[in-house]
Amino acid sequence: MKTVKGAPRNISTPIIGRIKKGDTSLSLGKDIILATPNVPRWTFGTLAVVTTQDTKKGNSLASVSVTEEDFHSLNEGDVIRINPNGSIEVMWESTSQQNAIFVTDFCNSACIMCPQKTSDKLKSYSELNKRILSLVQNGETVEHIGITGGEPTVCLDSLIEILSTCKSKFPKAAISLLTNGKSLSDFAVARRIVDANPNTTYCVPIYAPTDVDHDAIVGVPGSFQQTITGLYNLARFMRPVEIRIVLIKQNYQRLEALAEFIYRNMPFAIHIAIMGMETSGIAGDNLDSVWVDPKDYQQELQKGVAELHRRNMNVSIYNLPHCLLPKALWKFARSSISGWKKVYLSQCENCCVKEDCGGTFATSVRQSSYITPV
Repeated sequence: MKTVKGAPRNISTPIIGRIKKGDTSLSLGKDIILATPNVPRWTFGTLAVVTTQDTKKGNSLASVSVTEEDFHSLNEGDVIRINPNGSIEVMWESTSQQNAIFVTDFCNSACIMCPQKTSDKLKSYSELNKRILSLVQNGETVEHIGITGGEPTVCLDSLIEILSTCKSKFPKAAISLLTNGKSLSDFAVARRIVDANPNTTYCVPIYAPTDVDHDAIVGVPGSFQQTITGLYNLARFMRPVEIRIVLIKQNYQRLEALAEFIYRNMPFAIHIAIMGMETSGIAGDNLDSVWVDPKDYQQELQKGVAELHRRNMNVSIYNLPHCLLPKALWKFARSSISGWKKVYLSQCENCCVKEDCGGTFATSVRQSSYITPV
């Protein structure tokens, strides 16, 4: 999530609220964090103030001082958390259609190229998510919400509550649930989840066409069988499924075989996303064993995309800049990296296709050595 750093005053515990900009009226409400260049002397009921000024000693207001640039990056209606150290986390961006709800940082897989640091203790962020969703305004205009983790389905009751809340509060929103699909192998669990919100697309990764190779990447024996069973349960409920493939050293040479496997066994998939790796988190720790420069697997990528496209399956390429792809694949490339962590490198400044390119991960510890302006 987008985070800015400021200088705090009178903040001893995290404060979560919705931003109101530029209004210095006396009473703004108990859920409001006032964002203003000029710190008012009194604001009854306001949770805190975000300002570009140095807050005065003796002022009892909870406040945090930020730079002009960071101040202007915050928008009316944003839901933020101000931490005692002065960091401001944007939990919900009012102007974005890429907002995500983070259910848990625990996962029942141990993927060797996971871009996060997962926890070995099961913990749900149910109360935090209820607070965030209660503060979001203009639910009728929200078009898309991502639900992610860790593995969201391991906190089943919390996930069901989130899906149900989204159904009522954001009736037009398309939900993308990022899940490894293993919990969905239990038919009763799958039924509970799919009944909670019919506007949900299930984004499920398959990394290889065999259980031996897939499970070696996922790090848990039996994962392949559980994921395939979960996908078939979703098909029984006629729910939309997106298959995701992250390309790493261990699987890129089998991409064409995996494409064939998906076509033969999952013709119900509405979309297949073939993805470049984000080299952060566990992937960053395992970089020497999982890294392959995207330029080195372009032949395999072309074959895999062609295998799916010629059979009328909807296929896209995520997380890879245009300069690493042959022109024949540009039409499949999507701008898929979230805005808060998308970056264009210095060598991209004069690229003639920059406006169409999805950029690279600012979070990655290694970038391709072949990134160059077109």
